[in-house]
Amino acid sequence: QSAMKFVDPKVLEKHPPTSLDMARYQQMRVSDYDDGSGPTAVADNEVQQTVQLHLINIHSQSERTVIDHQTWRYDTEKKRWFLTSGLPDITQE
Repeated sequence: QSAMKFVDPKVLEKHPPTSLDMARYQQMRVSDYDDGSGPTAVADNEVQQTVQLHLINIHSQSERTVIDHQTWRYDTEKKRWFLTSGLPDITQE
C-alpha cells in the first residue's frame, strides 16, 4: 500500500492493480533498494532510472532480486515526484 502513494494517479486510473497483484505485493517485503548511479534526466521534470529491488517473501523467507526500469515525473503543482512507469513486475524470474 505504501508504494501505491508514489504511483502517478493517472497511471493508477488507467491501469489499476488487480486483487491478485495486490496479494502478491502484500506477501513481499523490500529488503534493499539499489538505484545504482541514480536517476538520469530525460526531459523537463522527468527522470529515468534502473533499480534493483531485493524482495523477501514473508511466507518462505526466500529473497530474490527484481530489476525495475522506472520513469518519474515531477508534478510542479503538487511539488512531488510520481512514478509513471507503474509498480514493478515482481513476478519476473
